[in-house]
Amino acid sequence: MRNLMAGLENEPVKIIDVTIPVWKAEQNKALLGIFTTLWRFISMLLVYPILAVRYLFAPDHDLILVPYMGQLDLLLVKPLAWIRRKPVVWDVYVSLFDTLVFDRKALSRFNPISQLVYFVEWLDFKIADLAIADTEPHARYLKKLFRLKQEPSTVHIGADSTAFYPIDNVPFQSLKTERQFSVLFYGNLSPMHGVETIVGAAALLSNKTDIEFIIIGEGQSSESIDSLISEKKLKNIIRKSHVPYKELNQHLNDSNIGLGIFANNPKGNKVVPNKVYQMLASGISIITADTLGVREVLGDNPLASYVPFEDEKALADTIVRMKNNRGNSPTYTDIRSVSVTEKHVAQQFLNVISNAGI
Repeated sequence: MRNLMAGLENEPVKIIDVTIPVWKAEQNKALLGIFTTLWRFISMLLVYPILAVRYLFAPDHDLILVPYMGQLDLLLVKPLAWIRRKPVVWDVYVSLFDTLVFDRKALSRFNPISQLVYFVEWLDFKIADLAIADTEPHARYLKKLFRLKQEPSTVHIGADSTAFYPIDNVPFQSLKTERQFSVLFYGNLSPMHGVETIVGAAALLSNKTDIEFIIIGEGQSSESIDSLISEKKLKNIIRKSHVPYKELNQHLNDSNIGLGIFANNPKGNKVVPNKVYQMLASGISIITADTLGVREVLGDNPLASYVPFEDEKALADTIVRMKNNRGNSPTYTDIRSVSVTEKHVAQQFLNVISNAGI
């Protein structure tokens, strides 16, 4: 959503912001504890009266955009929008029900909490005038999951071009050919990412002393991943639980390859993680599982290489091949062959709004 807002600021669009940043302190909501999460939701309920007043006295406008994690917000906004006769657009991004039940397997689909979350999201789809997903495969999945008459429209997430960009002023990676070959993964360590496959590939390449793996992140799978690294006695993996967001671009530019997702997961096959957009914007070569979502965004881009799901040997072989072909690294022309900037995201959004007649 931040990328969309940044892109719209450069379009002939006036943005009226009536939000209150309850979640501003958390860069990664997926890592919050249960009590912190509960307090954030309580805080949301406390600010709703203020938001209602803000909206009712806001200047005239054409539509209301409810951003990511707006499942509860939408229930408040829709009656207010009806009063002012304005359409509501919901940026779904992720389904909480799908995340809890199928992605992280935290709850059974028949759990009362799961059923409540499903009902709220089903209702959200019903009352939103237009829903937006991040890829077409994800939109089709949401239509089936919530038994919708029409699938959501698609707007890609994109990357923050002020935070992610190539640093070198010469064809990309030419300064990296003489030093340690670095393979980088960062993100939430959840089952969807398939970090076990990365560890398996590192084990297969443990005799290659000039190849190092860097795994940055924490999450649901942190303990099992760290145990696996220890069990295999891998010295070619540098493990970091966290780096500041503003330092990620430097880490990307210091690496030769960025790794996407590898688990054979229903959700992972349909979406494109933020880090893939960020890697593309930084100009780093990418290896990821051959998913429907990634194919939609990257296609045959020379920065991207695809491997089968959960195939550690294929991943290891691809890393070695790319290392041996470092002299043919992608150039800035390759980097620009797929646009993931805020401008691209904003133009997609405006086209979707226009086609929907809103």
